[in-house]
Amino acid sequence: MNLAVARTVLFAAGFALWALTSALPLADAVREGWDRPIYWQVGLPLVFAVQACVVLFSLERVALAPLWVLLGHALAMLFVHPPGTSLGLLPLAIVFGGLPLYVALFVAALMGRMVRRLTRPAR
Repeated sequence: MNLAVARTVLFAAGFALWALTSALPLADAVREGWDRPIYWQVGLPLVFAVQACVVLFSLERVALAPLWVLLGHALAMLFVHPPGTSLGLLPLAIVFGGLPLYVALFVAALMGRMVRRLTRPAR
């Protein structure tokens, strides 16, 4: 997988994590994604799996891969938010949510890279 595809997949995973968990189910009002259990129980594990798989099958650097997910997540937070709410606490959410999420995504990427090294045939 080339770097452009890898980065697009990571960005889309981060964007979808927030956008889908904020808006689904469509019958409910839009809420912040992390206020719903599906964000924690389904969304984050899927994003961690995507992170590990992308690093496993691409040459994306382990330290940069989480940043693409976080960029998509932050842009989704800008575009998909409950009506009538301000974005005044967004920087605080990025710091307190983004830093732990970066660490967890980094660990997922590191695991993907370790699997790649262990399964790569010897030269």
